[in-house]
Amino acid sequence: MCVKVSNWTFDAKQADHELFAWTARSVRVVSRSLHQVRVVGIHLTAARAHSYFYPRHVFGPGSMKLPLSPGWVFRDITALGGADFRDLRGWRYHAPGTPAEGFRVDGHMDEAERAFDASGDWFLLTRGEAAIMMVTRMSENLRRGLRIKLVYVDDADRRAPPEAVPGSVPLVGYRGLDVERLPADRYQFQLRIFVLSPYQAGAERRVLAQLDAPLTVEVTGEGGR
Repeated sequence: MCVKVSNWTFDAKQADHELFAWTARSVRVVSRSLHQVRVVGIHLTAARAHSYFYPRHVFGPGSMKLPLSPGWVFRDITALGGADFRDLRGWRYHAPGTPAEGFRVDGHMDEAERAFDASGDWFLLTRGEAAIMMVTRMSENLRRGLRIKLVYVDDADRRAPPEAVPGSVPLVGYRGLDVERLPADRYQFQLRIFVLSPYQAGAERRVLAQLDAPLTVEVTGEGGR
């Protein structure tokens, strides 16, 4: 996670993180954490995250409270969140706006990858029958106020301090723009990570359809009557 505020840049190492509860059960592991960022003495944001770890699925709902609009103090705030992989050469990146075959991860950005500029709430990394899918969901007030761009960087020479080892092969995630325009409020968000194996083309559409389908309950009498 990285936040750029006007001319300052703050990463996850400079924020305050607290794991204040966790439990492990036979089906899942649950953790609760608190994340805070202070900019020049101002409490800019606080987020509570709950992470549920299943064998093939991670579910991370969270909330963020802004006691005042950041725009009262700062002109421009951009937030970046994602996963920076060390070496997924040979995998392919799929997302809204990519070619049908996706982008091939090889440690070098070609012209099409450099020109990639798309919005979306999901992306997929595939290799043969293996696939990892990441999906985000945001509350209505957060969707209205925040512009989300997909991030794809495939650069074996990229340096991103405080990381000691260079290289993003690839860096995948989201960039949030216009953070300074958010009014004071509480916002909700979700991150889901799915392991799709064995993967077949189109499986991501089924996952998205299931997430967006309303929850239904069916009740029958004893004996199915």
